[in-house]
Amino acid sequence: MRNLSLILFILLTTIINAQTLVMETGQVTINHTITSVTLNNSFSNPVVIALPCSNNGADEAAIRIANVTSTSFSIYIEEPEN
Repeated sequence: MRNLSLILFILLTTIINAQTLVMETGQVTINHTITSVTLNNSFSNPVVIALPCSNNGADEAAIRIANVTSTSFSIYIEEPEN
């Protein structure tokens, strides 16, 4: 398994009072190790969107997002083991 280091743009959105869209964007360099991202704001039911991985090698890779809370989430890259 190789170490991928990629820059991703993270977009977090929530709707307040069904009218206002609040977003926070940023970038983080990740690899196969789980990285915790702390947000600048607190969100109600946030949605985390990560852009696709860049082409850094021949193997397929997927971005995994976990542990989403109102103020943070975890992100990492996962590759098939074959």
